[in-house]
Amino acid sequence: MTRTSAVAMVAVAALCGCGPGASRDGGSNVELLPHGTPELSLGFSADAPTTTYVSVDQFELATTTQIRVVADFANVETVGAERLDLYGPNGNLWYTTVIPFTGATGSDRAVTALPDGSLRAIYVLEVAGTPIETYQMTGAWRAAATLDGTATAVSRTFELR
Repeated sequence: MTRTSAVAMVAVAALCGCGPGASRDGGSNVELLPHGTPELSLGFSADAPTTTYVSVDQFELATTTQIRVVADFANVETVGAERLDLYGPNGNLWYTTVIPFTGATGSDRAVTALPDGSLRAIYVLEVAGTPIETYQMTGAWRAAATLDGTATAVSRTFELR
C-alpha cells in the first residue's frame, strides 16, 4: 500500500468514525475497503432477487404476499449493519430494524455476499395476512436505509395499489 492510499484510508476512516480506536457507543462499526468509499443502493422485489435483478416500484395489494427491500452495499467489510426504516402511506414510521452484516439470517432478513464482493441485505415485509392487507394500507411507502454510523444513506418509495 502506498503512503497516499494509506492516508486516504485514514482520512475516510476519520470522517466516518470507523478507524482504529472508534467508539462502540456512537462511532461506526463499519470497516471500509481501501478501494473506495461506501456505496448503498436500495430496491424492491416481490420475489427473492438473484445476483442481478430489476427493482420494481409498484405492487398490487390483492396479489402481493411479500415485498423484499433490497439494500446493496459496496466497499464495506462484513463488520457493521444496515438500519432500515419503513414509512407507511400516511408518512408515519411503520417499522425500524437493524440488520447486522454477519448473523442476519432469519425468515424476514438475510445478508449475502455477491460475486463482486458487495453485500446484499434483504428485509421481507409481509403483506398478506397482516394489517397492511386488512386495513388496505395502499399508497406510497418509503424505505430509508443507512449504513451503520455513517452518512451513507438512501431513501426510495414504492407504491402499493
